[in-house]
Amino acid sequence: MKRRIVSIALICMMAVTAVAGCGSKEAPATAEEAATEAGEDSAATEEAKGEQAAVSADETADTAQESGEEESAGLNIIDTGFYFNEYHGKDGTLSYECQGNHILCAPWSEKSFPGLAGRLQELADSEDKELKQRVSDSSRDASDFSEEMSTPDFSAYFYYNVDEAIRRADEKCISLLRYGSVFEGGAHPSAYYETYNIDPQTGDDILLSDVVSDDEALTKMLKDKLTKEYPDVPFFGLDESLAQYRINPASGSDEAGYIYTFEPDGITFYFPQYALCPYAYGVQIVKVLYSEAGSLIKRDMRGNTGFISYLVFDENAYGAGDGSVMKVSVDRYNEDGYNDGYYTSIIVTKDGESTEIKDSYYYNLDSFYVHTDDNKNYVYVITTSDNDYKALYVFSLDGEKPEEVKDGTYMSYGFDGDYDEEKDMSYTLPPLEPSDMLLNVRCDLLSTYGAVGHYKVSESGAPELTEDYLTVMGEHELTSKAELKADIVDEDGNTVEKDAAIPAGETYTLYRTDPTGKKFVDAKLSDGRIARLNVSGSYPHVVNDGLSEEDLFEMLYYAG
Repeated sequence: MKRRIVSIALICMMAVTAVAGCGSKEAPATAEEAATEAGEDSAATEEAKGEQAAVSADETADTAQESGEEESAGLNIIDTGFYFNEYHGKDGTLSYECQGNHILCAPWSEKSFPGLAGRLQELADSEDKELKQRVSDSSRDASDFSEEMSTPDFSAYFYYNVDEAIRRADEKCISLLRYGSVFEGGAHPSAYYETYNIDPQTGDDILLSDVVSDDEALTKMLKDKLTKEYPDVPFFGLDESLAQYRINPASGSDEAGYIYTFEPDGITFYFPQYALCPYAYGVQIVKVLYSEAGSLIKRDMRGNTGFISYLVFDENAYGAGDGSVMKVSVDRYNEDGYNDGYYTSIIVTKDGESTEIKDSYYYNLDSFYVHTDDNKNYVYVITTSDNDYKALYVFSLDGEKPEEVKDGTYMSYGFDGDYDEEKDMSYTLPPLEPSDMLLNVRCDLLSTYGAVGHYKVSESGAPELTEDYLTVMGEHELTSKAELKADIVDEDGNTVEKDAAIPAGETYTLYRTDPTGKKFVDAKLSDGRIARLNVSGSYPHVVNDGLSEEDLFEMLYYAG
């Protein structure tokens, strides 16, 4: 069998060593370790020993920091999911489902930000405990409901789905929005919002009373904004409703605390269903820009000029750059309804004006708002479909309505990620700033694998690689069946030996690929040399204008 078709999940499981800022595995401390881990033979290892003295401590630290695995590499956040459920005792059908995600401090950032790491882990542990107890307490009711309401064509069950979105992540503030949908019987599901604003230097919560100085002035500002931005909402009575809120509610009183996030451009306030108006009118979201709040703000919470904020399906409010606030949302749609779990279009809306992409087919969607240093505004949407295939869509928000950005270079971009063996935890690395986004590109050259690189937002708005190569994730070794002539290149890509004859039986460890992930693969040989494999044509590809990949290698692993 020459070409083995496997799932992308299996290919990911085959990856052993993480590179380029993607894992918790410690970076090699010495040149000797680096040579050994690269699969070089004993002669190369001895050569590395001799060169070890020439490697400065600064160079070693730089290498580790570039890989993202040095604990002093700066602030890094990871996103990891959870899922647990209960099944009906009689027929084994689902009765209660609970799923969501946690935002945690990256393992290699924990020593630099111990307070933050502890606080985020505390939030995750507390939520897990609470939700597991909730499922346990409701398991009987959930089973009864499942038994009474389910039919051969319809499954009824309780659920508690929760997402945690990064509204801000920099060295001044980590701001998280936890939002969920809960159904435990009744006429309809209910939604809830929780927010956490954390000082990453200490792990302490940043309170609204630490930042805002005046209850009365804030109430007036929020009333004016709600009245203006939601003219068709039949509020219960804004004066009475807002009167119960306090910047610092007294313990044991009937006063309510605000739900808020400190974002780089202002404070967003969330009023959930029933807080101000009937259920059918949903959630009201109001943004108070720092630039308009004046003396109301007593602590400077302004963030970096360029930032990334993760979107929720309800409205999201951001400063438009001219002192006004724009409302942004991303929704998904299935023309056949939501029954089969797949969606066929993406809808991006800005201030009521929408753009719809209808040629999509996916089961999961991640979207985030991108604000660049030069005050351009974009929405990035990453969809996931069968075999973990990713597709990236970019929308500009700088016109009257969202406009899709098309530059002809779209690849299968996704978030980078890894598996932490010590914590038995898979995670992704969400990008936090437009000037340095770590993205994983699916490549299909001499097997299917992920290749990772650092990107920035280009002038057009699309991702632009800031490195010369994409680094192949994991250990992907191919054994040749025939002799191959290939150029030998150095780390900078310069040719050091032309048309070297590489014998049959050689092991090729896929190392890096070109920025498009479609032209060539550099592979490390057993003696440490780097062979450039130019790949052309459709499958089966031709390597270096010679043999087809099926005739050249014993086994290829492609996702199908």
